[in-house]
Amino acid sequence: MRRRQLLTAMAGLAGAMTIAQAASQQDVITPAGYAYKPNFSEYYPPESRDAGEQGMVKVRICFDVKGRVHTANIDESSGFERLDQAALRASRDVVVKPGTVNRIPQEGCVIVPAKFSLLEAGERSKDSASGGEQQNKTPTAELTYMPDIMRIYPSESRKKGEEGTAIVLVCYNSKGKVISSELYSSSGFEKLDAAAVRAGHKFRLKPPKVDGAAHEGCGAIPLKFSQDR
Repeated sequence: MRRRQLLTAMAGLAGAMTIAQAASQQDVITPAGYAYKPNFSEYYPPESRDAGEQGMVKVRICFDVKGRVHTANIDESSGFERLDQAALRASRDVVVKPGTVNRIPQEGCVIVPAKFSLLEAGERSKDSASGGEQQNKTPTAELTYMPDIMRIYPSESRKKGEEGTAIVLVCYNSKGKVISSELYSSSGFEKLDAAAVRAGHKFRLKPPKVDGAAHEGCGAIPLKFSQDR
């Protein structure tokens, strides 16, 4: 379920970050990772699938200290314009968990690979299904509580038929308590967005541990408001 796809992080991004170049050996560095990464297969253009177009696109995204993407450009083309544009759209929805130097978040850039495969469209990749990615992932936080969507769904919005997905960016301390909640991506409706931000303050998480110590962090959580339940 997409609303539970949160706080996933990937090691190895630090090599693309300028912070590693600027830091001295005495600095305490944590690598950047993904707080939220969309499923690229959901952006696969139907016309491209019908035409048998597939391939890998590499997108270079740059983000601020909160992990928000502000630029996205094609670093390596798939050879198909439609796939390249789909990868750009998807990459703008990525939320990065910034790397830190001495616990200070750093802005930076990273290459995001977007694979469009007719064999894997709408499904998990073979590597993911077999657990092959696990060895490349950094520890992740675990969502232990979130309010029921129907309980926070504004009654006025339901009457008007307003539906959509709002993504909130929450930051939490080493005890898993949310210390901030703000809107990252709008649902298209002000009342739904406000309800999502309020709900973000009520989330509870089990922070990831590094060398036995719990760490604070931030992550993006999608909340889907739908009356089709």
